[in-house]
Amino acid sequence: MIAFMARPLRIEFPGAWYHVMNRGRRSEAIFSDKDNYSGFLDLLVEISEIWNATIAAYCLMSTISIIVKDSLSRHSIIQKDPQSRIKKKRSM
Repeated sequence: MIAFMARPLRIEFPGAWYHVMNRGRRSEAIFSDKDNYSGFLDLLVEISEIWNATIAAYCLMSTISIIVKDSLSRHSIIQKDPQSRIKKKRSM
């Protein structure tokens, strides 16, 4: 029998900064051209305004995106919202 443990709860407190990372599966590229990079940055600006998040730094590479954000906005939304918006645009 294999037992799976849930991920420990994320500790959040005022004044903290968080490292948010998204990766491609099996090291696959998540950005294929300059339009993908600029589109992701446009989404990041839009989402940070919607969720009132302060983005202190970011790094975009072909297989990974890294964002450093403040603790005042919901961490999971900032991580998942760009992914869901990108999927919606691709399916149109």
